[in-house]
Amino acid sequence: MILFQVPIHAKHTLKIIKNWCWDLVHLKKSKKNSTPAKFSFVYFAYQPDFEYMLLSLKSLVKNVDHLADIFLFIDQKAPFSQSEEQAFKAVYPNIKLRPVYNFSWASIETTMAEITSFLEVSKQSNDEDYLVKVDSDILFLAGSKFERIAYSGIDTFGDTRHINYQYYQGGLYGIKHKLVKEAFGTASASDFEAIAKDWHGNLGEDLAVSERLRRKGISLNNTRLMLFPSEYPKIKRANKFLRWEFAALHFIKDK
Repeated sequence: MILFQVPIHAKHTLKIIKNWCWDLVHLKKSKKNSTPAKFSFVYFAYQPDFEYMLLSLKSLVKNVDHLADIFLFIDQKAPFSQSEEQAFKAVYPNIKLRPVYNFSWASIETTMAEITSFLEVSKQSNDEDYLVKVDSDILFLAGSKFERIAYSGIDTFGDTRHINYQYYQGGLYGIKHKLVKEAFGTASASDFEAIAKDWHGNLGEDLAVSERLRRKGISLNNTRLMLFPSEYPKIKRANKFLRWEFAALHFIKDK
């Protein structure tokens, strides 16, 4: 159902109320005497994603403050053309383009390639800032969510509701750089193989990252970040409450 233009699933009502309370306590309004964290956004994409990637980048630059860096790791199976790379730079001149290899959907190789990329970013970033993994089919909304996260001090954040509150959905989640190094600095393929085995063969990168954080004693902080395809057609307008709660639309397969 839709309440005040915000989607509510009846079976998750109690979880949603708890989520609102958590947000009110932990994601406070900015304080004049505190310094906000910055965000290093990390994309993984290839040439077939060009149009989505360009729209996502435009929405990010327009609607999210406290940017430290934007990294685009390009799958070398189908790299972008020079003109396409220039289109990205026209939106954000300092975007950092990096090659990435061994990408195939839901595999240990993909997880290791992403973890290696995360570590590359975190090793050159401020420990108290955030690495934010973002998919090319994410469109960012103008709102207060990232502003409040920037001042919150929480270690990690993500949206778990689309996968039954089990782990961070891979479209958009964030981890402090110091914890990226702590959790993944010594991670190996065998570590992620063990996680997949414990989760009945699930090889998803988002599950692997979330479970690795848990096993290192780092808590997951669920907050409703993304509207999903089953929800956004029902919403007539993005009012203040919706923009307080959600930071993005995630189109997944409904591109």
